[in-house]
Amino acid sequence: MARPQRIVLVRHGESEGNADDTVYEREPDHALRLTATGLRQAGETGALLR
Repeated sequence: MARPQRIVLVRHGESEGNADDTVYEREPDHALRLTATGLRQAGETGALLR
């Protein structure tokens, strides 16, 4: 198998936990969603990678 020419590392956009540290007291980490800002960030990143 050929080696990839480029590897791109991307982190998720802003999540509810990034916006409000206290949310972890009520919700487990895996249940947190992206905020409106995080969804926009993810969309912009996806567009740049295409």
